Amino acid sequence: MRGRTHGWTTPRLTTMKRLAAWVAGIAAAAMAHGAQTRPAHVDFCYSGISSAHAYRQDDECYISPEMPAQWGWTIERGETGRYNLTVGDRLIGIQPRQIGGETMLPMADIARALDAEIHWRPRTDILEVASRVRVIRVTNGHLAVSASLPVQPRVALSPKSDRVIVDMLGATVSLDAIVDVLPGLAVSSPKPGSVRIELPIHNPIALGPELGRPTREFEIDTTLAASPEPADGAAQESIHIDQETDSALNVSVPLPAKLAHPPNFARLDARTLRVWLPGVQVNLVGNATGSPSIKQVQADPSPAGTALTFQLARPMGITLFTENGLHLRFVKPPVGDGQLAGKVIVVDAGHGGHDSGTKALSDGLAEKDITLSVAKMLGADLADQGATVIMTRQSDVFIPLEERAAIANRNHADLFLCVHVNSNGGDTRTSGSITFYHNSDPVSSTLADCIERQLPTASGIPGIGIWSDTKIYDRGFSVLRNTHMPAVLMELGFINNAHDRPRLAREDIHEAMAAAIVRGVRVYLGEPDGNEK
Repeated sequence: MRGRTHGWTTPRLTTMKRLAAWVAGIAAAAMAHGAQTRPAHVDFCYSGISSAHAYRQDDECYISPEMPAQWGWTIERGETGRYNLTVGDRLIGIQPRQIGGETMLPMADIARALDAEIHWRPRTDILEVASRVRVIRVTNGHLAVSASLPVQPRVALSPKSDRVIVDMLGATVSLDAIVDVLPGLAVSSPKPGSVRIELPIHNPIALGPELGRPTREFEIDTTLAASPEPADGAAQESIHIDQETDSALNVSVPLPAKLAHPPNFARLDARTLRVWLPGVQVNLVGNATGSPSIKQVQADPSPAGTALTFQLARPMGITLFTENGLHLRFVKPPVGDGQLAGKVIVVDAGHGGHDSGTKALSDGLAEKDITLSVAKMLGADLADQGATVIMTRQSDVFIPLEERAAIANRNHADLFLCVHVNSNGGDTRTSGSITFYHNSDPVSSTLADCIERQLPTASGIPGIGIWSDTKIYDRGFSVLRNTHMPAVLMELGFINNAHDRPRLAREDIHEAMAAAIVRGVRVYLGEPDGNEK
């Protein structure tokens, strides 16, 4: 029996192993070929959204080697090609991957090595990274906390001054955490990505300057009488309302120093805006602005910079610049009473008649037929909810571009919604919807953002994002350039993509897309979308 293993000869077993490896390699290559790669963002614990680039491939996230450096980590490439990351007193090795010809690091491997929690924010391409709180212990008035990654504790007294409140940004409590049972001790998560500890005290707490810095472990002595001090090195600043009218709001924030790099702006949802200020630490005196348009502003300083988060009363457009401080102009959409009922909305089905638009190579499915089907369903849904709807076409006829915009202008429409389908010639791996707005119009871009966030879940086609039409043509699109009201052009997917095309052909998907666009319009008008933080 020598030379045999479980009934197979050793040479035959080797051949079978090679065959299995070959099949696995083919399967892996097929999966990699079919995976859709698109830009992503990483919201890391306390530091906010990183300005370094990242990609999403299915549910995997890959980050550039520059990103960990923004978090204060040390990163070096080893002789074997692996990257060595030093995080505090820990050293981990990560095998890089090639994504789109770039060397990237798998965030899942990093999180696993550091015991971090990661998840995709619903209906976005933002990966949230949270530190796991492992120990919460109170002994003789001393609070001790230990976490897997640095957290940024913020300490305050309750309004009655009888409890100390410790908020840890970018954290979550581990399921197997050690939490000492103490009468009056409460541990909660007031909002996603944060942990709050509340415990009774008899004196004001004493804060050391280390509590202003991100740390994995910290202690608070609740038995000492002292007054809380501001975070070490973080300037105390106030939000200033420079001017507010019915159409716009100008806000400024003084900065203690010049920014190391340009600020990074992200719209986390329709009502949440985050501005990342690299290289400066800012603490706000209070989080209220005195404006009914902004509910609150939160500053989260760290050694790498400060994240300012604006919670808006309703979706608004925004422009910003950093000359002599941070200046933001919030543009209020002209939505009247904020209700869909009574609004005049022009729905434009792209192409028509002799202009078929783009066609699928496989079966000749024409763009003009898809856009008409979706537009008619969209018009019916809007009318059912009280809007006055004007269709640029109800059948397979040709309408010149200038006339489409003129129809909206003549009727003093409140909104212009243009439906299209995308193509870039031949079979393509590019998949996804794009919603366009004209030039840099902040109001139309807000409408585009509200709609684009609704489409992917309804259609099963991923969302690429919102683009200015000047990214395609210097002057932009005629139907957007010539309209006098907030206007968007929606490319619902790529007709020459194997994933998008069969969905674009289905009437039930058309109905779902129409309903999603209506939801986006309602969010733009001020209605919560159910997915905001």
